[in-house]
Amino acid sequence: MNQSLERSIEQEELEFIGPDFNFNGYCNARYRMRNTSVRLGDIEVPTRVEALNTRGEWQQFPVVFIHYGTYEAMKNNDGQLVMFLPGGKYTSKPYSPITDRELYQQAKKLGLTMGKQSGIQSIVKEEE
Repeated sequence: MNQSLERSIEQEELEFIGPDFNFNGYCNARYRMRNTSVRLGDIEVPTRVEALNTRGEWQQFPVVFIHYGTYEAMKNNDGQLVMFLPGGKYTSKPYSPITDRELYQQAKKLGLTMGKQSGIQSIVKEEE
């Protein structure tokens, strides 16, 4: 691959540190996302997010997912709808199967819910 093509591919991705959702925000993880986005409902979301795994490889991570936090919350369908946003940011809100189902189904059709959330390399947060 020539250098100019490699540079353009690198410029299309943004690396950032964000929460490791497996540890409910107590640890961070390293992510990267494409600079391309798609409209989901009334917001723009990146077309792909990846996380660095424990083997030091990038693996696809869901752009949109429901974070339950505990088994009990999952049984009660009581979670947070998490959506990555362009620029290395994310947003979350309480997930409501009634009002958010259509949005989640649209995300699923666009492939935005695909990816693996386990095996992510955690970064311990420093005390502030």
